[in-house]
Amino acid sequence: YILQKNLQMYFHIWLIIFITFPNLRSQQICSIQETCDGCLSADYGCVWCADLDLMSNSTGRCIIRSASEGCVNVQDSMGSFAILENDDFSKQIQIRPQRVKVRLRPGESITFPATVKPAPNFPLDLYYLMDLSFSMRDDLDNLKSLSVDIATRINNISSDSRLGFGSFVDKPVAPYISTTPSRLSDPCISQCEPAYSFHHILNLTEDTSEFQSLVAATRISGNQDVPEGSMDALLQATVCAEIIGWRERARHLLLLATDADFHVAGDGKLGGVVRPHDGQCHLQRVFDQLFTYIESGEYDYPSLYQINDNLVKENIVPLFAVTNRGEYDRLVSNDTQQGPIENLYVGLLAEDSRNVVELIEDAYRSIAETIQVRNGTTSNVRVIANATCPIQTPDGQCTGVTIGTEASYDITVELLDCSLITSDQNLRFVFYGDIVIEIESICTCECSLNPSLTSVFCNNETLLCGQCLCGDRQGTRCECPSSQNTFQNNELCLRSNESDVLCSNRGSCICGQCICEIQQNVEDRVYGQYCECDNFNCPRGTNNEVCGGNTQGRCECGLCVCLRHPNGELWIHSSTGVCDCTPDQEPCRAANGQVCAGNGDCICGRCTCPSEFSTASNCLSCNDPMTCNALCMNYFECITCYRRDGQDCRCGNDTEIPVIFINSTLSVNYEIDGIRGTPCLVDIDGCATSFSVAVDRMGIIRPIHVQLIPICSSAFSLWYVPPLAVLFALIIGLVIILVLVKLILVCLDFREYRDFTKNLHLEQQNMNENPLYRKEAAEVGNPIYNQVKQPSNPLF
Repeated sequence: YILQKNLQMYFHIWLIIFITFPNLRSQQICSIQETCDGCLSADYGCVWCADLDLMSNSTGRCIIRSASEGCVNVQDSMGSFAILENDDFSKQIQIRPQRVKVRLRPGESITFPATVKPAPNFPLDLYYLMDLSFSMRDDLDNLKSLSVDIATRINNISSDSRLGFGSFVDKPVAPYISTTPSRLSDPCISQCEPAYSFHHILNLTEDTSEFQSLVAATRISGNQDVPEGSMDALLQATVCAEIIGWRERARHLLLLATDADFHVAGDGKLGGVVRPHDGQCHLQRVFDQLFTYIESGEYDYPSLYQINDNLVKENIVPLFAVTNRGEYDRLVSNDTQQGPIENLYVGLLAEDSRNVVELIEDAYRSIAETIQVRNGTTSNVRVIANATCPIQTPDGQCTGVTIGTEASYDITVELLDCSLITSDQNLRFVFYGDIVIEIESICTCECSLNPSLTSVFCNNETLLCGQCLCGDRQGTRCECPSSQNTFQNNELCLRSNESDVLCSNRGSCICGQCICEIQQNVEDRVYGQYCECDNFNCPRGTNNEVCGGNTQGRCECGLCVCLRHPNGELWIHSSTGVCDCTPDQEPCRAANGQVCAGNGDCICGRCTCPSEFSTASNCLSCNDPMTCNALCMNYFECITCYRRDGQDCRCGNDTEIPVIFINSTLSVNYEIDGIRGTPCLVDIDGCATSFSVAVDRMGIIRPIHVQLIPICSSAFSLWYVPPLAVLFALIIGLVIILVLVKLILVCLDFREYRDFTKNLHLEQQNMNENPLYRKEAAEVGNPIYNQVKQPSNPLF
């Protein structure tokens, strides 16, 4: 019960904090704003009161919305939402709506629905960008033979498809290529084409025969080092959209096929090319449809992030078909890394590119069945898309989206500040289209657009949104010229001749009038001719509320003015000056119907009893068995039941009375629901259990409070003996069993060790003898053994 009460208390505390904290934050932000435009720009919860009669009020004009009920002319512009384009789904439209407009205040957000539906035969633009360095010669041969199949398969994916073609090698400067004259014209000494950076060979076209013929006429080239200039070519194929022929309403797929790594920004220094790439198109027509990249020797290789920014801008999805994934896997985003190129698909290309058709189909299917959202979040706008789709990944993407299915989104747009008055945000659904969100900031009050330049109210000065803009004059209504003697004005703001404190240090003296400070808490107010009074510096009650709370008293200039109790009488000041002494005498009414049983005085809702009645409820005598002892005895049986097992127990005859166990000592003056209870004591199994019974003025028994821990005598209660004896016997038996088991294990171990040493002794052998040796059957001697032959001297 106690735990439940504590949890409820903590829950209510956190609920109050959760509800009130945003309001407190808004109050602080609003209260410091001095203009209407600043008020609307500060926070969505702020509104401006433009009433003229607010001039002498100290609560301020910029207030929270909930405090604006008393204001007539409230400047509170609200956000709005409108759909500008919402064409039906068709061959070229896969998302609805296409364009919306929102008007928002800072901190305000609007949510609207959007739907994505894949369209059959949606237009597809595929640009084939191929590495034509010498190592790709067999791949080029295969591409020539597969060109018909590629065109056919692409047409099967979408009947409204177009193909384009380009090739690349590397920068035509040393050390990337050989500058020997013979190698410049024929880098591979086998009738190769001279090295180049990027050639755009075929614009995106529906003419598949032209694609086949130009691919068939393409020749291989060569370079010196292993990495290729693929990033140079990729950037030009992206930013030269008009030359390449990318359509606005189409899916853009750029296939880059290579068998080598790539040069990145900074590698150009090896060839003396140090100028960072400008990200612009530098293609020049050579003849017919052939364009070449003419600034490869002027600009360094582009960075990966420069590549990504332009791919995103042109809504192009890159597909890298490579023979070795190693270096390219770093570019892909997955669960463990954030790659530098968004929506990149990397496929493993066969050594001779024979599987390029399957790679294109697999990549298109994977990309088309996944909806990735690039939100339009900027520095002052936050856009969030929450999806409801067939399969949703942990990062919020939709997968498994096929023809005939739909994905629904809730788009939330929030304006963060007023740094931009208007802006357009593109919420892009990769491979499906964009939603254009026109955003207009509400940062100006309507009243700011129509100021009164010569207002009579402001003594012919400007009146703007209820405020007087005085220019060279002073005062809340510009009633005081700036030339007026400042000392004379200040004298009018002094509370007494002896004081030199202007406006009690809680306001400003303007034209001889104290303008009191505005407090951060909108409910707090400083007022008075000299700002000497306020409504918050008064004694606080036990509930920590000023003057006991708004229902009991109010603070006026340092004193608590008590309000009326619901019974019609005024709350009474306690000794601390707080209005927390109730005039209601009903809590003091005893079971006999009299206030304090006729034996004491009711003060602040509690009975003050003589000493002989101090242990009774509301001064009832405990010597009277009909009022005190009998009251306790009525509940001896049920309290004993609750103490022993707590099952099937009931207190009360007609109405069940709740029993609450309290983890504290029940004193003589213990109260239950504000009523002093009758202290009772019952002996249960040798221990004294204390409980308290309280009767309200209607004669109804309040919940009985029972002390959780009983008071037991030092003598040992006999009922503990049997269970303790059984427990002791079990422990002794368990110890004996463990000792016996240990002895058995020791005996077994000893026996095994004895057998082991015996066998080891029997098997011991002489280390100098071979147990396989057998003595010889016969012995044969050497007749010349030990005979010494004397050498002869040839001189003798």
